[in-house]
Amino acid sequence: MKNILLISFLFTFLSVFAQHDYSGIYGSSTKEKSKYLTILKIDSTHYKFWAIASGKNYANNIDGIFEIVGDSIQYNFNEENKTCPIHFKFTSTYAIIYPEQNANCNFGFGRNIFATYMFMKKQKIKASTFTNEYIDYKTYRVISKKINIYSDTTQNNIRSSYFMKGVKLISPTTNNQVSKNLVYIEYLAYVGDFIYGWVKKEDIKLIQ
Repeated sequence: MKNILLISFLFTFLSVFAQHDYSGIYGSSTKEKSKYLTILKIDSTHYKFWAIASGKNYANNIDGIFEIVGDSIQYNFNEENKTCPIHFKFTSTYAIIYPEQNANCNFGFGRNIFATYMFMKKQKIKASTFTNEYIDYKTYRVISKKINIYSDTTQNNIRSSYFMKGVKLISPTTNNQVSKNLVYIEYLAYVGDFIYGWVKKEDIKLIQ
């Protein structure tokens, strides 16, 4: 009976952990420096994040998608053919980004990103202002009638979503995964759905 209760408690704890919505804007600003972290919920276990830290002699930024695995929240940053885990911790009043100990990574995007970000407000990101969250990115337009979205570069898994001709797509330059025939893209629909994955280069055209 005790084992059943313990399993039930753990299941409930992990379910609540995964279902909690961390979306919002975190950060602080002074005359000398500022730091901001924007979080957008994608589904029950995935979030899009944008982090920026700037001061008198530096300006660092990174964006990506982190995943909740059990009671751990991390983003795997790919640098120099190495996977470098970055961890996130959230409370009701702040968020912390910190590197994994002994990861042996240079984190060339700047250690100033590793910091405590105070919770500021809940704010829904709109499709009309979606690109404002990015610092470095390229814009593509779909030129084929209808194109598939792949979950990875193997092209073995096609997502249920698709894009029609004329749609504009964002490709963050901070995503350093390279493919010969595919481009990584992100897109926020007007209904609020965040879509990400890989599309064929032949189906899109660089416009910016």
